[in-house]
Amino acid sequence: MSRSGALVVFAVAATVLAALASYVALGAPFAAAELRLIAWARAAVGPAGTGWLEALSAAHAAPWVMGAAGVLALALAWRRELRATGWLLAVVVGGAALNALLKHAFERARPSFDALAPRVGDYAFPSGHAANVTLLYGAIVVLLACRARNRAVRATVAAVAVAMVLAVAASRVVLGAHYPTDVVAGVAEGLAWLVLCTLVMGEWPASSVDGARPAARDCAGPDSTRNA
Repeated sequence: MSRSGALVVFAVAATVLAALASYVALGAPFAAAELRLIAWARAAVGPAGTGWLEALSAAHAAPWVMGAAGVLALALAWRRELRATGWLLAVVVGGAALNALLKHAFERARPSFDALAPRVGDYAFPSGHAANVTLLYGAIVVLLACRARNRAVRATVAAVAVAMVLAVAASRVVLGAHYPTDVVAGVAEGLAWLVLCTLVMGEWPASSVDGARPAARDCAGPDSTRNA
């Protein structure tokens, strides 16, 4: 993706986040409709599906996401890819810190549901799970864009990353832990922060037209030197 394309992605994600933040600041006038949507989703999934979603959500709790990012950072550092290591930590850890700040800035209460809803103590907006998985899987996609030799591999990893983000985000709604707007805002926050870090610390890797791995000189990613 080109730098101009990355700027468009950032602008769209930031606009979505700002719009939803305004919605929450105005008292979330459609919260009742959101609760009805949650109730419908939970009924559609059923107890069996809820169990699977609980496991998926638990597997993507903050400690596990940070642990995965830490292992990946250690692997990059061991390979002496120090710029990529710093970029990854800025994306995942910095994005999580931003999420915590936003939660305490808006202090939106979580949906009031029955015992199926997870017992959590922090605020709802924006969703930490949605933001964290967007940051982690998005970072993996960007890192592989300069490393995978085959376009099909890169496309497959990107598709799996998108599917995982959507699944985790949906799980938070079905479990009654978040309003739908919380998870959309979490994804938007994560995407905006990911793109911002990539633009500041290194441009998006250039696309390969023949499916081969981009050459180092064409790959202004987090582990390469910026072109003059």
